[in-house]
Amino acid sequence: MLALLLWSYLPTSSRIPMAEDWYTVPFVTGQPVDLRAWLWEQNNEHRMPVARLLLLGALKASGGDYRAGGLLNMALLAGGAAGLILFVRHLRGGRTDIGDAFIPLTLLHFGHSVDVLFPFQITFVLSLGLIMVLGCTLFLPTSLASRTAAAAGGGALMLLPLSGFIGLLFVPPLAAYVFYAGWSCRRGARSWPLHPATGAWLMLASVVTLVLAALYFVGYEHPWWNPPNPGIIPSTKVVLKVLSLGFGAAPYFWWAPAILAAVAFLSASFVEALRRV
Repeated sequence: MLALLLWSYLPTSSRIPMAEDWYTVPFVTGQPVDLRAWLWEQNNEHRMPVARLLLLGALKASGGDYRAGGLLNMALLAGGAAGLILFVRHLRGGRTDIGDAFIPLTLLHFGHSVDVLFPFQITFVLSLGLIMVLGCTLFLPTSLASRTAAAAGGGALMLLPLSGFIGLLFVPPLAAYVFYAGWSCRRGARSWPLHPATGAWLMLASVVTLVLAALYFVGYEHPWWNPPNPGIIPSTKVVLKVLSLGFGAAPYFWWAPAILAAVAFLSASFVEALRRV
């Protein structure tokens, strides 16, 4: 899947910036810019300082070749796919299953072309990666109780509100989960192992994340060009159609089967996640 995505990328990628990529040009060309203000500056509804730093680093390292931004996004998606394959293999005791092909088929299909051709999409790719890191801890036998899982989970949580609005949407439930895990580890409650230091770190990470989420809205301006929300039913229809695109170009054949398949996969994942919680 990575080879196919790279094959489709090479003949269509460009060294020239596209759309919001132009915001990074002053840094590439060495013009005087207030870096701190630029990192926190809104782009639509997104504040994405971590994503911007990563993109800027890739552009600097490549000498201003904007194909580097797309390759960075591709590397993050491929790294996520490889990491998830190894993770589920670890959960099975070292065995890989043919069903694991679902992971690269989901994270590296041609629908991600916009993510790799448009470097500024890193805000979505990075948010997805951080959410996956935290999601994996739900399936570990000891959840966030181990030092490695706590370090990865707490770090990913604190980076979420710094990676864009998509990450911010996941902060409330994930912060509550991490705080609960920390409180349980600190007290050894409900069969959780007693790890006071780990518990304190998780609780601190949750509080810091909520503070960062609150700071996100200081001086926040709603993008005036976004139309008003049409209501819950039209919004739900749009969400289902967007999710159905994970199976390919659904609007070119028939929405219904793709939407049903998306709902089936999401329902199964939701039930399993509830069971693990």
